[in-house]
Amino acid sequence: MKKQKYVDLMERAMLAYSEEHVRRYFADVQEKGLTEHGFARLVSNIGILIAHGRKLEYKELFIEMMDFCTRAIPAIDTSRGTCANNDFTVREVICCLEELRRSGAIDGALIDEWKQRLRKIHAPTCYRVVARSPEDKVKNWALFTGVSEYFRLSAGLGGEMEFIETQIATQLQWLDENDMYMDGPGETHHPFVYDLVPRGLFVLLLSEGYRGRYYERIDECLRKTGLLTLKMQSSTGELPYGGRS
Repeated sequence: MKKQKYVDLMERAMLAYSEEHVRRYFADVQEKGLTEHGFARLVSNIGILIAHGRKLEYKELFIEMMDFCTRAIPAIDTSRGTCANNDFTVREVICCLEELRRSGAIDGALIDEWKQRLRKIHAPTCYRVVARSPEDKVKNWALFTGVSEYFRLSAGLGGEMEFIETQIATQLQWLDENDMYMDGPGETHHPFVYDLVPRGLFVLLLSEGYRGRYYERIDECLRKTGLLTLKMQSSTGELPYGGRS
C-alpha cells in the first residue's frame, strides 16, 4: 500500500509533462547530449511507472530513451570537461531496471543489455564530484557518487568498495554534534533539506546492504537523528522545510 502511494505520487508528477514535451526533451538531448541529470531521472521515473502498469503508452518511447541513457552515461568523461551529473542518476537508473525486471514489463534480454553497459562506467572520470582521499572537503555530491557506485556494486555491475568508502568518509566530517548534516556556506546557515537528503542517502546505503567500514558510524547517526526528526514533527506529521535549490 505504501509503495502504491509513492507510485501514485510519481504518476501525478508526470502530469506536468505532455508526451509532446517528453519527445521534445528527448530530441534536444539527442542533439546536445546528456548535459544534466534531469533527463535520466525522468526516464527512470517513466520506467518505474511502466513497471507498475502505469503510463504504458510511453513504453516504446521509454525503450528508446533508456537505450540512449545507458549508452551515454558510461561514455561521459568528466575529466575532459563533459558532464551529465551522473552522480545523481546511476542509482536511479539501476533501481528502475531492477523494478522492470521484477515486473516483467520489459524483455529481460534488453534489461541485461542495458545493465551490462553500466558495467563500463569508470568511476573516477564518469562522475562530476569524486573524493580522491578521505580528507577531501567535498559536500553531498560525493555521497551521491558513493551511493550510485554502491548500487552498481550491489547489482554486480562493477564498482570498487575502496572508492565507495572514500566517498563516504568525506561525508562524516560534515556531521555536527547532533549528527545532522551541515551543508551551509557558514557556521549558522544550514538548509534543513540538505540535512534530510544526505541522511536519506545513508538510509539507502544501509537498506541496500552496506556493512562496510563506516556502517556503525552511519547507523549511530541515523538512530540519533531519527529521534530528533520525530521530535521536530508537528501533531500532523509535518516537518520544517527549507533549502537553496
